[in-house]
Amino acid sequence: MGLALAGCQTVSKGKSRLAGIGMSSRECLARAMYFESNRSSNDGMLAVGTVVMNRYESGKYGKTVCQVVGAPRQFAPGVLSRAMTEPKSRERAFHVADQVLKGRRHPKVGKAEFFHTAGYEPGYNNMRYVSIEGGNAFYEKVKKGEDTGHLVRIARQGPKSIGDMIAVQETTMIAAKEVEPPPPADEPFYSPPSSGAPRPVVPPRSRRSNVALAAPPPPAPVYEAPPAPAYPQASYPQAALPPPTSLGWQAGPSGIY
Repeated sequence: MGLALAGCQTVSKGKSRLAGIGMSSRECLARAMYFESNRSSNDGMLAVGTVVMNRYESGKYGKTVCQVVGAPRQFAPGVLSRAMTEPKSRERAFHVADQVLKGRRHPKVGKAEFFHTAGYEPGYNNMRYVSIEGGNAFYEKVKKGEDTGHLVRIARQGPKSIGDMIAVQETTMIAAKEVEPPPPADEPFYSPPSSGAPRPVVPPRSRRSNVALAAPPPPAPVYEAPPAPAYPQASYPQAALPPPTSLGWQAGPSGIY
């Protein structure tokens, strides 16, 4: 129960003053992320760290980061005393803690100050879920019945279908950089005019073997004869022709034409 409701309750005043004595804010924050999230998930650790800092900045849960993490019944039991036995996960937690202390926050968590284990179904409905990260469902407290988001059932009962799994995966996309799609497999393409010079033509590829095909030969040039030069027409005197000496083809027996 303590693990399922981590980060869900309100701290009792005066009970966290001795929490994390001798520890730095960096270590207390790293411990919270190490014990409260999936240790292979950077997003999950960042989300937990965001909640810790939201609580610290609110001033309602302690005056230091260590007091916030060590507040009674707020985070995992022994969060400030248990050994961190996994070297790679410990290194990951301290790396993310450094980023959080420099100001990095999980954009989907926002100002949320609460979370519980994803799949745990609490007996109250004053929660607006904002994200599911590293095995935890993060939420804000609202008036009862206001939580109508699409993460409600997933956060409380866990994913049950491919659609649910896609929804969970989408919540882990912090800042996906848009990647230009590849060119068509069988068509050349060019950049739009606004982007500068055209890209080189991509040779077509076989749909079966995906092997680049030889480019077709360029069309043969059409030969056009140059126009004849225009010369001025010369006029020459014509000599007088002598009279014909025979009738040529008209000669023959009388009556034949």
